[in-house]
Amino acid sequence: MITFSLEKRDTEEVKEILETYRELIDDFFDPEKKGYAFGAPLNRHEKTLYLEKDRQQQLWANYFLNDALTYYDLEYSERYATQKGLHGRFDLLGLRRETEGYTLLLAELKSSPQALWGKSGIASHERDYLDYLDSPCLELRKEEACETVRLLCKIFGKPYPEDLTPENIQNAKIQFVFSDKVINVGKSYYPTDGRIEKIYLGNEK
Repeated sequence: MITFSLEKRDTEEVKEILETYRELIDDFFDPEKKGYAFGAPLNRHEKTLYLEKDRQQQLWANYFLNDALTYYDLEYSERYATQKGLHGRFDLLGLRRETEGYTLLLAELKSSPQALWGKSGIASHERDYLDYLDSPCLELRKEEACETVRLLCKIFGKPYPEDLTPENIQNAKIQFVFSDKVINVGKSYYPTDGRIEKIYLGNEK
């Protein structure tokens, strides 16, 4: 079983990252903030939408510009995807260093039972994401991933990994990340394709 931890990054380092993007993401992190984006209530952590957003932001922050695994984009939406008959929306986009090269990750986070079925459910996302993996868009995402990480490294004064090139992103996978109330559901979920992997978020056994 593969489990992501929310404790991998130094607290001060994560705090610095979050402060840099505070104007974009503090609506999700500060429980005392009064003016939430989208009219979110103060008890947003009890609402399934905001719980999932919290987990998404935490996952991004804890692996941000990590050498072995990084998530470089959140709530990605390809503008013209629907015109191409593709889904083109992902909770997170990431890169994972392998023994040779990198793997591009299209990640979908599931934190509540309501997110497991219907139009935004697992079966629907499996079909949509697999179609995307088989599309020409994937080559554009590889180029975009390298350029995004390059810019982020420049902003944060981090060295850019010279082996990170579009040609060196040799694989692409779909990642279902299960957290909180649906971890047990994730354990009983069996992907329909070898390009799909499941991950658990937290320290749960």
